[in-house]
Amino acid sequence: GVLDEILSDAGMNPLERLRKAVLVFFRSEQQEAALRTALDDAGALFREAPEAVAFMNVIKTRMQKFFEEALPGVAKDRRALVSDVVLTSMGATGEKITALGLDRRAVDTWAKECASMYCAYIATFAS
Repeated sequence: GVLDEILSDAGMNPLERLRKAVLVFFRSEQQEAALRTALDDAGALFREAPEAVAFMNVIKTRMQKFFEEALPGVAKDRRALVSDVVLTSMGATGEKITALGLDRRAVDTWAKECASMYCAYIATFAS
């Protein structure tokens, strides 16, 4: 819900929204690291649960909607790929660095660096 609110905030430009969303996402990943480890032990039972699948679909749909606004002149299939690349990278990186037990300052540094990388990637399509 928080990420949806950030990504939907028309008062900020899309890249600033993305930067803020990445930071909030990484902080959330840090807070949930212990729970995620326990759920990973449950393996596919959790990942394949209807609720988990439905939640991922909501996230993917929201990101695609965000990229419709951020990249209006880019073809739909290309925007969908950009969305998947950013979402997959955010998830994998957030999970990896928070599993290291880094403090909040270090997690924030990672989030800001990743957000800059995503924004630079997106900017290549906007020119």
